[in-house]
Amino acid sequence: MKPETNSSLGRFATRHALAITFIAVVLCVAGIFSALHLPSSVFPQTDFPRVVIIAQNGIMPADEMMATITRPIEEAMKEIPGAVSVRTATKRGSAQINIFFNWQVDMQRSELYVLGRLAEIRTDLPASTSTEVERMTFSAFPIIGISLTSSNRDIMDLWETANYQIKPRFLQIPGVAKVEITGGHVPEFHVVVDPLKLQAAHLDLQQVSSALTKNNLIAPAGMMEENYHLYLTTVDGRVRSAEEIGNVVIEVEGNHPVRIK
Repeated sequence: MKPETNSSLGRFATRHALAITFIAVVLCVAGIFSALHLPSSVFPQTDFPRVVIIAQNGIMPADEMMATITRPIEEAMKEIPGAVSVRTATKRGSAQINIFFNWQVDMQRSELYVLGRLAEIRTDLPASTSTEVERMTFSAFPIIGISLTSSNRDIMDLWETANYQIKPRFLQIPGVAKVEITGGHVPEFHVVVDPLKLQAAHLDLQQVSSALTKNNLIAPAGMMEENYHLYLTTVDGRVRSAEEIGNVVIEVEGNHPVRIK
């Protein structure tokens, strides 16, 4: 039986050699074409049923963050269709709210639901609260991490270098969609007010805050056309040192300006 079977297969291959050769060549060409044109990725395309909300509000204490920001957002997110559970982590000045959905929901639509519910309760949150919504995908995980250290520069200088010099260069690399900076310290100044001197000058904290806001901004001042060029002029009134903050005028009493210092 085996010799006859092999003989029949051989005769069939000999009789249809041209057709078999043609099919083999077509399959090889199709395989090469697919290998060169099929998209490839380090990770498979998977939509995790999870949306993360990051809420930040300066240096607000954790218990106050929990009462005024975390709890309202958590209660609002529980009403979204398909939401299974909501887990939160709150610390000083920031809160992370994780909304978990079942695997059958459309995550793009669920993300829109989260954005919509967050917009509805936005007026109930403190005015200084900033929020960021991100759907968890493989692209959300960091591919590479770089540590920036220095023996003679403080963390504020390192943060400025990372934010204004290194980050823009990384974003210019083809294929890089997002660069995040963690750690460091954002440069800031603290104005400590003496209540007695404030009362003696007949001023209040609101006036001090308003003076700092109005004198620390950059605003457009109009346009100018010359030599077939259109120039945008701006007025830069931003303060960059403690001395400049001290010279900010709060109010003018008679002919004497009352400065922050």
